[in-house]
Amino acid sequence: MGLAHNPRLKRVNPMGKYKWLPRPSEELGYVLGILKGDGCTYYAKSNNSYRICLVTTNIVFALSFKTALEKIGLRPEKMYVSHPKSGSRQKSLGYIVRANCKDFYIWYNSLDVLKFVEDHNLEIAFLRGFYESEGGIRVYSNLNELKKVERRKNKVKAICQKCGHIFWTGINIRERRCSKCRSRKVIVTQEKYLANSEKKYCYIHITNTDYNLIVWVKSLLERLGFHPKIYLTRYNHKNWNDCYQLRIFKQDEVKKFLEVVRPCIKTKPN
Repeated sequence: MGLAHNPRLKRVNPMGKYKWLPRPSEELGYVLGILKGDGCTYYAKSNNSYRICLVTTNIVFALSFKTALEKIGLRPEKMYVSHPKSGSRQKSLGYIVRANCKDFYIWYNSLDVLKFVEDHNLEIAFLRGFYESEGGIRVYSNLNELKKVERRKNKVKAICQKCGHIFWTGINIRERRCSKCRSRKVIVTQEKYLANSEKKYCYIHITNTDYNLIVWVKSLLERLGFHPKIYLTRYNHKNWNDCYQLRIFKQDEVKKFLEVVRPCIKTKPN
């Protein structure tokens, strides 16, 4: 599975000393999307290496990133596994994927990523990597339906014989009037209000602290026929930046998003 104890992956290309040239492809767009999210590039002064790195708790995501690096011509190292330590915030296994390449490091850090993605029609691949890094799918209840349940609690259905209006009335009311024409010719049924308050709905969310990036992703989704909305989350902590969350609520669009983007993870509500 490409883990540290795999004996077949002991030989690693040292220092990434080989020439790399960018060739536009879906895998490159996917890698760029991940690097704009959870991934990163950095220079390790200790051993003079230029690293492309991803740390994640999802092994499927880690292997997908590793495969994409191989397809664009990079040579990732063996996958490292970090174990939770007592007193740390890490609660589960972490998987570290790294590759060393000075050419990629210089090219990426001097690149206008969004312009490159648009010029080479890599929007879907970029969106897949960015969603797998920064997005997810969540479940919420229909709040309007829950409010109706509370408002119509202990009520029954009534029908006006004069105007045909159907309304909800209290169980213990002795004299009833139509809420529309005020007529007393009202027939009370035994049908209670049973709303489907347990019905759950899914929504897609993508969160990032870069407002311009979120706006660009929003415009991309709108061109693809979606109707996303942006929400702001403010933090009162001095070391925390404000977060911008992009959400897609319509259920048909949630299904369409998963079909168009085809992510390898985060396809079901967590």
